[in-house]
Amino acid sequence: MAQDFYQILGVPRDASDKDISSAYRKLARQYHPDVTGGDRDAEARFKEVNAAHDVLGDADKRAAYNRWGDQWEHAEQLEEMQRQRGGFGGFGFGGGQPFAGQHGGQQGNIHFDFGEQFGDAADLGDLFGNLFGGRGGQRAPQAPTRGRDIEHNLTVSLREAFRGTTRTVQRPGGSRLEVTIPPGVDNGSRIKISGKGEDSPYP
Repeated sequence: MAQDFYQILGVPRDASDKDISSAYRKLARQYHPDVTGGDRDAEARFKEVNAAHDVLGDADKRAAYNRWGDQWEHAEQLEEMQRQRGGFGGFGFGGGQPFAGQHGGQQGNIHFDFGEQFGDAADLGDLFGNLFGGRGGQRAPQAPTRGRDIEHNLTVSLREAFRGTTRTVQRPGGSRLEVTIPPGVDNGSRIKISGKGEDSPYP
């Protein structure tokens, strides 16, 4: 999970530009390779501090980060998705973070419902009538009992949710099915594919 840039610099989210700059200079001196003598942990910390300041030290980048978290680099695409859909609704963003992550969630879930192989369940009166000598046979024939629906959960990246993608899923019995995920799909969306559930228990 990505770290919070504000936490890296040790400043609150409403910190002034001056406070951010001051915190950066202090940490940059503390973890600079010339000071730490090439310590790897300090070098990694130095890079984190620079990355955080690169974003929070720029007004436009900071505004995008405050809204979109670690997806700030995709701000234009996200805003376009929001305009197209009139708000994210089902995306379930938490505190401005895409896909409900604390500056780290980058993926969302899509629920596939492989629908019935046949129509609605047969009427029980007709079923017993056929079994015991035709009682109820005067009624119009009903569709056979449908097979059980199959549900499958998939995870897609933010980029895939924005642009659309395909996934190959495996049905019971081993057969494979390629599923198209449309562009702009919401987190938690349910996509139903008719005729791909289990076969009816009645031939």
